[in-house]
Amino acid sequence: LGAMAGGVNSVLVLYFNTFFWEFTSSEIGTLNFAYYFSAITALFLAPRLTKKREKQHVAVIVYLLGALLLPLPIFLRLTGFFFSNDSEWLLPVLMLHGYIDVTIMIMASILIASMVADIVEDSQKTTGRRSEGLFFAGQSFAQKVVHGFGIFATGIILSIINFPKNVAPGEVPQEVLNNLGYLHVPLVVIFYSAAVFTLSRYKITRAIHTENLQTVAESSTKA
Repeated sequence: LGAMAGGVNSVLVLYFNTFFWEFTSSEIGTLNFAYYFSAITALFLAPRLTKKREKQHVAVIVYLLGALLLPLPIFLRLTGFFFSNDSEWLLPVLMLHGYIDVTIMIMASILIASMVADIVEDSQKTTGRRSEGLFFAGQSFAQKVVHGFGIFATGIILSIINFPKNVAPGEVPQEVLNNLGYLHVPLVVIFYSAAVFTLSRYKITRAIHTENLQTVAESSTKA
């Protein structure tokens, strides 16, 4: 579900940067530069935030932040509370937003991978088999499949709003651009909210994981 939100956003972001914000190629390159720092920040924050907290709780908060922050600039523009395209503040503010947003996405991926790893011992306690390869292969397969959903959904969205073909920035009717935002914002919020609900069903706490490790260790010793 999180990958669905990310897939839709990753495909539509080109349309937003080119036609909605009317950035040039060099400005889009500058905008993407901030993402490199996102990876460093996420790798630094993820283990520290979960050091004394449950992974599930942190993951839920991260996804809630994603649901709120990812569509925020578009929502503010649609409601008339954001910088105009000719403002000198537009690019720096969107760079900051992109940096925070991609940091959140990477942190979510790290937390989900860690939570999947904890399922291995929980499963082994029940089945007697270690299936980490199966779990991570399933996770990777699901991400790839639903990420492709972004391309499919984007085609549908562009068809619904009758987005014109072979047009330059500034030539797309404002009504069409607004409709693009009206569809994008709720779609992303719905997927992230569904991801939060799904994560709330995760029941492996730190205490349960410690118990699982002890049980698996004892079974290995007896074997």
